[in-house]
Amino acid sequence: MVLQSEKAFTADEEEKLQGALQLDPKELELVINTTTFILQQAAYHLVKPAVLKTQLAALGMEEEKVSVE
Repeated sequence: MVLQSEKAFTADEEEKLQGALQLDPKELELVINTTTFILQQAAYHLVKPAVLKTQLAALGMEEEKVSVE
């Protein structure tokens, strides 16, 4: 698990992600923080894959991106 004081990616990795995802720095930070939060909550609550899939779909994530199979 990434600690609050640790960064998930190096500056170089963030730059590559920013380019690949075509995001500005603030948008990339939001994506990383949101993803980190979702994964931390899933791990903390030991979410079953089917439940997580349903919740992500309800939030509007595309079916192909929430598939756990």
